[in-house]
Order: sequence, then structure tokens, then C-alpha cells
Amino acid sequence: MNKVILKGLDLTCYQETLKNGLHVFVIPFDKVNGKYATLSTSFNSTVVEFVPKGKTKFRKVHAGIAHFLEHQMFSQTNRDNPMKFYNEHSCDCNAFTSKKKTSYVFSGTNFFEEGLNFLLDYVQDPAITEETVTKEKGIITEELKMYQDRPDSVLYDRICLNTFHVLPFRYPIGGRVEDVINTTREEIMDCYHTFYHPENMFLVITGNVNPEEVIELVRNNQEHKTFEKIELPLHIKKYKEPVTVYKEFEKIQMAVSIPKICIGIKVDVSQFSEEEKEKISYYLNFAFWVNFGATSDFKEEMIQKGILTRGINYSKERVENFFFINCMVDTPRYEELLQHFNKKLEQLTLSEDELKRMKRVMISNYIFQSDDLYDMNQQIMYDYLYYGKIKEDALSEIRALNQDEFYQYMSKLNLQHRSVVVIEPLQ
Repeated sequence: MNKVILKGLDLTCYQETLKNGLHVFVIPFDKVNGKYATLSTSFNSTVVEFVPKGKTKFRKVHAGIAHFLEHQMFSQTNRDNPMKFYNEHSCDCNAFTSKKKTSYVFSGTNFFEEGLNFLLDYVQDPAITEETVTKEKGIITEELKMYQDRPDSVLYDRICLNTFHVLPFRYPIGGRVEDVINTTREEIMDCYHTFYHPENMFLVITGNVNPEEVIELVRNNQEHKTFEKIELPLHIKKYKEPVTVYKEFEKIQMAVSIPKICIGIKVDVSQFSEEEKEKISYYLNFAFWVNFGATSDFKEEMIQKGILTRGINYSKERVENFFFINCMVDTPRYEELLQHFNKKLEQLTLSEDELKRMKRVMISNYIFQSDDLYDMNQQIMYDYLYYGKIKEDALSEIRALNQDEFYQYMSKLNLQHRSVVVIEPLQ
């Protein structure tokens, strides 16, 4: 078992890779009673074409299949339904599919040993039948229709579709209704046997636990199971994505009282090293927080002019060799907002004082989240998925950021590849 001391956070991450390849990470918290476990696979909604385990040719599956498979884990026929089991043991459970991973989680203060064994068992030994697949299609279809009635969900899905040409990131996490209807059990099982192997999964446990004891518990659980070897790395189709956006502008109508707008910015960072991309990620966050954030002069000016009704919701995601930035906001005068936004985007600034303030905020947030077993669990997942390891000294990375470097990187980035989606009220 290896120990990684997270510098400046007064935490230690214990990690071990078991004989079957399962990666286990444990961060003990002495001052809390709760315990939180997440069992994850890198299989996600962007994986739609791959070479299945035991085969030699690429297979294309329906979009949304990772989400469909997640649902199937809760429709098993050979054991208690996970929701029922955890409720009876006073624990909470859930599962999430994103564009980066699929995770199965549970938390509680008691019955942790039973809960952890059950988590490993139901994820690693599912009973998926034609009947469970057919039944789930109706449930997922209703879920998708619900999201199609939510303007913010429609905005995000549409901006992804219009920003990317070929990367499967452009598809909704749950796929489309026709994808769900046409998904087969054979497809699902190909996905399961390929991506749910222990070598492609990792377990993160945070809370009031003894690292040695909990890793021994996991080891004992896994030693009673047999998994066929898989060839790594897995063969997932690579796509040649253009740097331009697929569609620059689209207007749709929904039942909203004030127009909603989403601006998607596609930033090519293929020329930079992984270390440089990490710095650029920080600098882009700083640039948008300072220039468009809650305390920015831009926001105040737009509100005073009646162009904005509230602040701009900013988010950024790493998509292959791109950073995908989207800014979502309600505005009664979106054409004027776009003019002001585009002008400001061409002259992003960051003063020395603003940089120091942003660094203090980020460091404070990092330290604050280190007291939360749920936040730290997510941070460990993020580190492992993006870097393949746990970052030991993130605080020093943040402290080393400087204004000269900010302007050097910003001068090399092209922020002109943009897509805009507008939702107007029904007429």
C-alpha cells in the first residue's frame, strides 16, 4: 500500500492496485462519522465506438448506452435491488453517468462493511436480461422527455451538438429517444464486459475508516471472484475534430418568459503539453471569473443597462484537445449582449491584484473542500481520471501562477471559434 501525503491539506491518500487490477484509494477523516464510497469506470457517454473484449473489430453502439447500462445495474434479478438494500441498512445510494465516467456510490455511518461488499458485488456481477432491458427503455425514454422540457438542459445539449463536429461529446448523456429504443442487450453486455473489468475501474473511499482494514476488506471480496484478462489499453475510436464549431448560431422557441442564451467557445490546446494545459485551465477560469463573473464590472454594466437580469453562469470542460467553455444567461436583449460580450472577449485582462485575489479564493476553496469527505472523494476521482494519479501538491501549482505567464498563454489561444444558441419565448 502506497501513501500520498496531500501537502497543505493535512490529509493522506492510501492507494493500492489489487491483483485483478482494481485501483483503490482511501482518505481517512478522523473528525467525521460518515463514510462515502464510489466505484467508477472510465466508460462514459462519449464512448460509442470501440473494440469489444475478445473481438478484433470496432463496434459502434447507440449513444446513451453508458447511461442505459447504469440503469440496468438497478434492475437486477439475482439479488436485492440496491435501493432496497441500502435503505434497509440506513444508507444512501445513487449512480451517475457523465461525459467522463460512470460512478456507483453509497454513504452512511453504519453497516459500511456490508454496504461496501454489496457495492462491489452488484456492480461486478449483474443479471441483465432481455426483460430488464425492455422494461428500462420506457423508464429512460420518460426521463429524456423530462429533460427535453427543461430549457437549461436543452441549451446545454444543443450547444454541445453545435460546437463539435464528430466527437461524441456532442451527444446528450442519455442519448436520444430513438437511441434508447434501438439499444440491445447484446450491445449492453459488450460494453459491460469491456469497460467494467477491474483493471478499468477504481474505488475511492473517504470518511471515518481505517485504510488498512478497508483495503483488506476489498481485497478479500475480490479474491473470491474470477475475471478474464483484458488487453490494455482499450481500443476506443479516435476522431479528427476540426478546430471550428459545427454551427455558429441557432434560435429555438420554448416556454420561457425571458430569452435564454448560451455561448459556447471552443479552444484548441493541442499544441501544448499536459502541464501547460493544466496552467491554461487555471488561467481561463481566472480570466472569465474576473471579466464576466459575479463581481465583474461587465456584469454590473450589463445589469444597469437592462441587458442582463442576473449574472452569467460560466463552466469549462476538457474535451480531448479542446477546452469547451460555455456561458449561459437570461437576457431580454441578447443581440446587444453578444456585441458587448464579444468585444470584452477580445480584451480579457487580469491585474496583479485580481490574480492574487483569484489565487487566494482558489486556495481557500481547495483547503475548505479538504474538510468535506464528499468533495475530496470527487477530487480524487477527478485527479485519477485526468492525470492517472493523485496530485500531491496542487496548492504549490496555484501559488506559482503569475501575470506574465497568463498573458503569454492568452496571446496564444484562439477564442474566436464560438457557437451561440438562443431560446426565445413561444409566440
